[in-house]
Amino acid sequence: MNFIEKDTYTIEDIQSLIDIQAEENTYYEFKDARAIDDKQKAEISKDVSAFANADGGVIIYGLNEDRNTHKAVGLSFVDTLKYSKEWLENVIHSNIHRKIDDLRIYKVDNPHNINESIYIVKIPRSSNAPHMSSDNKFYKRANFKVIAMEEYEVRDSYYRTQHSVLEIYDWYIERVEVDNISAYSRYTLRAFVRNVGKTVENQFKLNINFSGVDISLLKFEGLTSNIKAIGTHDGYRFSLLSNMPIYPEEIIELDRFTVIVPLIKSTTILSNTKLSLELYFGQCGRDSIEDNTLQERKRCK
Repeated sequence: MNFIEKDTYTIEDIQSLIDIQAEENTYYEFKDARAIDDKQKAEISKDVSAFANADGGVIIYGLNEDRNTHKAVGLSFVDTLKYSKEWLENVIHSNIHRKIDDLRIYKVDNPHNINESIYIVKIPRSSNAPHMSSDNKFYKRANFKVIAMEEYEVRDSYYRTQHSVLEIYDWYIERVEVDNISAYSRYTLRAFVRNVGKTVENQFKLNINFSGVDISLLKFEGLTSNIKAIGTHDGYRFSLLSNMPIYPEEIIELDRFTVIVPLIKSTTILSNTKLSLELYFGQCGRDSIEDNTLQERKRCK
């Protein structure tokens, strides 16, 4: 199971991160025992609030990282006689405004010393964002760093709590068949939308634009009444329309369809065809992903 999805943790789970040389990223941060200290309360509030203001994630207090590669390299246990789980929980809740709902702290004991532990702080993407740290600033997670949010990002976060806010949660293409008889390959294109706001949204559509190649070389299957196709000046656009409401924190898959590519020209077509995705919702809401190729792409989330 994905580490972030687990409900319980053991020392073996922590050791596995070292064994596979797990790397910090948008969703994971590793901190050694020195990060749990009375002098680090402000830093703790910055790190935790940044995850809540972004897409959520996990901070592991008690894990050394290589400063150059950002990979987990060793254990670094916290002295629980001095800094208990309750101490950490109080630091987080008393130094971050507003309170982060559904935040969880897990304690993993050192099997060789009952007075040492590792703390795993699991932070959800917050629907009550933005959350302010103890220095009266708002932060977000940006890969390996915690950075201050721009003014417009703070405003957008407040907007999230009052309106439906949709995002392109995921999309991917996978080859489902190679038909040597007809000399075609079939690729299924799938797209997912998530409501990260606090209200129900009933109207939205996702445009998938194909460009950069002679569109007559491609064929399409599985086009339903919820998929509208029109020609553009340099390709084709498919509009995937919603036929159901999407509720807060819900993820739905829009109607999928199949792209059929001739084998003899598949390499050229896959390299040259460009995709862009545009999601529209409400009166002025928009999310987009630009300039992706038609190359096979596995699900990323």
